[in-house]
Amino acid sequence: MAQLGLARTLPGDGDAQAAATAYDALLAGWTAADGDLGVLQSARNERQRISRQAGRLDVMKKAAELARQERTADR
Repeated sequence: MAQLGLARTLPGDGDAQAAATAYDALLAGWTAADGDLGVLQSARNERQRISRQAGRLDVMKKAAELARQERTADR
C-alpha cells in the first residue's frame, strides 16, 4: 500500500515518469492478485491516466522547444 501512496503522490510533484515507474512496480508485484480487486483496478486506471498525461506533457515540451528555436532563428 505504501507503493500505491508513493505512486499517487509523485504526479502532484510533477514527476510523471517516476509516478509511472512506481505504478509499474506496484502492478508487477500484484500480478497474482484478484483482477477484480478495487484498489488494483484503481491503480491500473491511474497508471493509464499518468501515461496519457506524460504524453501530453512531452508534446507540450516539444512545441515549446520548437517555438524557442524559431524565436532564436529569427534574431
